Amino acid sequence: MGAGNWAGIALAGGLTITGYGTGASLQMDAWDTQTAASIQTVAAPGAGRAIVLSKGYAEIPSSGFSDAVLGLLASHGFTRTDAASADLWLRAHLRLKRGGGRQASATAAPGRGRASAEVEVVLELIRRATGEPVWSGLATATLEHPFWSSEGRQELVGLAARLLAPVRGAVLPG
Repeated sequence: MGAGNWAGIALAGGLTITGYGTGASLQMDAWDTQTAASIQTVAAPGAGRAIVLSKGYAEIPSSGFSDAVLGLLASHGFTRTDAASADLWLRAHLRLKRGGGRQASATAAPGRGRASAEVEVVLELIRRATGEPVWSGLATATLEHPFWSSEGRQELVGLAARLLAPVRGAVLPG
């Protein structure tokens, strides 16, 4: 199956969880601990991004977001390594709702509208050796803060952390 086809299929079969504190909608595949028993290392792939099927959202390039998600995976038992030797590749997509713009807040000072946007975070873990997806998750939410601000980045990383909650690296005897 081509890399462009599996992303949408993997997301469509996920488990849906709604009603998290900020009104985020989360969808994710179940983390298969049997299949993932030997997975210990993760990296961002060098090239060849998967195509994520998403209607109404546009990709925002953000290597900083990918780095933050790799940091989250380190707290889940994964070791970050180079792309050529990793067990898994992480593809982290940050997408903004098309046509989303500035929305004035009633509490904002005059002339200082507050930017809020609906965002979509898509995380994909791909087995490097085969190119097959191991896990994917999607979160959609309206941010309280502009996505480019430090508070907005914290909100995005929080969404990623919620998605990654069930994902654990293998703990093999050393």
